[in-house]
Amino acid sequence: MSATESQVLKACLAYLNVRGIEAFRMNTGMAMLPGRGGKLQPVRFGKKGLPDICGYMNDGRALFVECKSTIGRLRPEQVAFLERAERAGCVVVVARSIEDLQKAGL
Repeated sequence: MSATESQVLKACLAYLNVRGIEAFRMNTGMAMLPGRGGKLQPVRFGKKGLPDICGYMNDGRALFVECKSTIGRLRPEQVAFLERAERAGCVVVVARSIEDLQKAGL
C-alpha cells in the first residue's frame, strides 16, 4: 500500500527538519468566518498553486515542495507555480517520498 499525501507531507517535514532545512506547512483554501454583524463571509488564504511545504535553504534560496501520493497528480496551478519558482532559481521538488528529496540533493 502506498503512502497517502498526508503521510508523505509529514515524512518530508520531518526529514527536512533533521537535515536542518527551515521548512513549514503552507495551507491554502477558504474558510467561512464571521464578518460585520456576525454574518459569515468567505475568506481565502494562501495562493492557488502554492506547494504544501515552503522554506529556505542555508544558501538563501527558497524551497518549495509539493507532496503527492504515488498516484497523485499536480493541478495546473501547481505546475505553473513550480515552473515559475524554478525559473526564478528556487529549489523545487515534487515529492512522493523522502527519496525524492534525497535525489534533489536535500
